[in-house]
Amino acid sequence: MPTRPNPIQPTLATALLLVTCLMPTRGDAGLRSAAADQAFRDPLGSGGEGPAMMALPGGRFVQGSPADESGRSDDEGPLREVSIGPFALGKYEVTRGEYRKFVEATGYRTDAERNVAVHGQGDAEGCFTHSGNGAFGWSAGTNWHNAGMAQDDSHPVACVSWNDAQAYVEWLRRETGQAYRLPSESEFEYANRAGTTTPWPWGTDPDGGCGHANYADADLESRFDNFVTASCSDGHVFTAPAGSYPANGFGLYDMAGNVVEWTQDCWNAGYEGAPDDGKAWESGDCALRVMRGGSWGFGPQALRAAARFKPAAAGRGGRAGFRVARD
Repeated sequence: MPTRPNPIQPTLATALLLVTCLMPTRGDAGLRSAAADQAFRDPLGSGGEGPAMMALPGGRFVQGSPADESGRSDDEGPLREVSIGPFALGKYEVTRGEYRKFVEATGYRTDAERNVAVHGQGDAEGCFTHSGNGAFGWSAGTNWHNAGMAQDDSHPVACVSWNDAQAYVEWLRRETGQAYRLPSESEFEYANRAGTTTPWPWGTDPDGGCGHANYADADLESRFDNFVTASCSDGHVFTAPAGSYPANGFGLYDMAGNVVEWTQDCWNAGYEGAPDDGKAWESGDCALRVMRGGSWGFGPQALRAAARFKPAAAGRGGRAGFRVARD
């Protein structure tokens, strides 16, 4: 059963948002040995290598946002301390090229390709993405290899659902013999913050992220007039090639922006009753799954480290992708 969170009153919030890195306390021998070099790739049984991974230290951090943080939602509380064990996380978002290798090896067809219905929305053709002439919506024929925007195989894969991400990690488990999975929501926020305590991973200025992340900015506003944007320019309208912006303190790229990322967790409207050991919360409304990190089409408030999103598991959009974790 999930353990109770440790709620923290949001007074003196800046002082309370403390991240303490600890010595590793759990993880298999393979992960512990990989941690010496931090970055590694597992060999695939069929040849080649899996995605680049970073071995992260365990630690404690305060999850969520204080009541006075601009743009917050009530589902980002109560503030609570969470302990995270050592684990590995994808250095980059899974790229279209990496996803292509999986599809070609397995013949898998994504939810967009099969026009799978979406919980709460009904029938859905293709992917919810840019459909031309400044319009965004469900667009027949759009999917992971035709996401309604200019991409190549170096870009993060988009138009993939939670189900499609699960299919990829299951394939990685078979190919590598390692415990690949999606990160938990708590692991994602811990890795995104990487020791920072500010509302945004880059600091306190909502318009100061363009040298750090691909999000809704002046470049997007120059093409479309229906987005809330930052006033700066990050150089991209849609997705950018994975790793185009500087890594964070854990050596991870694009934790904020580019594509919003699936986590393992079911949706719950707040942290009351959530696990405090960093594991995924797999009870609640499991027809909806938590996404984190924001995307190229999300405004500054949605790129805050505490921001949460709740799409349906079969939902897929041109702003949605994922990265993998491994025990």
